[in-house]
Amino acid sequence: MAFVPGLLCTRTKITDPKVTDEAYNDWYTNKHLVDTVNAGLAAVGARYKNVNGNAEWPYLALYRLQDIRLLANPEFIATIPNDSPLEWGGAVPLNSVVAMDIKGYVPVGVRESQKDGVVVDGIPKVVVTQEWSTTESSPVDFQDSQLEVIKNSKGYRRSILVREAQPSKDGKTKLLTIHELDEIPAVETKDSQVWKHISDYGTGLYRIEPKKGRR
Repeated sequence: MAFVPGLLCTRTKITDPKVTDEAYNDWYTNKHLVDTVNAGLAAVGARYKNVNGNAEWPYLALYRLQDIRLLANPEFIATIPNDSPLEWGGAVPLNSVVAMDIKGYVPVGVRESQKDGVVVDGIPKVVVTQEWSTTESSPVDFQDSQLEVIKNSKGYRRSILVREAQPSKDGKTKLLTIHELDEIPAVETKDSQVWKHISDYGTGLYRIEPKKGRR
C-alpha cells in the first residue's frame, strides 16, 4: 500500500513555572525532536518561535510525515518517548508541564514563487501560518487576498495549503496555509502568525511536493 504523506503541526507552551524557556528548548531541540524523527514518524522536523511575545502559542514544530496514517497507530506512537526530563520534577507525562495543540494535515496544493523561475528546497527561516475553514463544496484553494500580500514579500519561497486529516464535528473543512520565506515579511496579514526558525533535525527531503528545480 502506498504511503500517504502529510504534515504534523504541533504548537506548544510551557505551563509549569519551574520549567524555563532555556530548559524547554534544550530538551525539545536535542531530545524530543530527535526522538520523533528517529522513530520513523517524520523524515525531518523543524522548530519555530512566534515573533509575537504575547501569542497564545509561543512554539511551533512542523514535521514532514512519510505516512500520516502512523498518527492513528497507537502502538507506533507509544514507541516515541513522551516523558519530561528528570530535572523538571521527575519523568512525568509531558502534558503535565507543557500544553500542546497537535494536528495532522494532508497536502492540498502549493503555489511556488515565480521569481527566477526556480524552486528553493530546504527548511525556511520564517513561516507565516493562517488557520481557516470552509463549508463550500467546491474545490478548496488558497485565500488569494492573503497570498497576494505575502508573495510580494522579500525572500518569499512558496505557499502550502493543507487540510486537517481528522474530520471536524461541525462538518467544516479545516485548513492551514503555510507561507515559507527567508525573511520576516514587512507587511502584516489578517489572522496570521509569524514564526522564526529555531532548529531542525533530519536528513530527508523537507518538501512533500514534487520538485520542479533547485538552486
